[in-house]
Amino acid sequence: MNPYNTSIKLNYNQNKPLKVEAIFGNPLRAATSAGADWPRIAMLYQQLQFLNAKKMAEIVKFT
Repeated sequence: MNPYNTSIKLNYNQNKPLKVEAIFGNPLRAATSAGADWPRIAMLYQQLQFLNAKKMAEIVKFT
């Protein structure tokens, strides 16, 4: 398989909001409410939320 960028990476590169909630947040909450413990996914979710907020703040700052 050839290397490719994920939709989150494409959105980030194009200065678009990341679909963090749809891709990570909602499934993580559903899994947690069902009793699953996904610490690595939770950490990735938090990191992506941070990057998204930072990128969106930069966009607003320069517009």
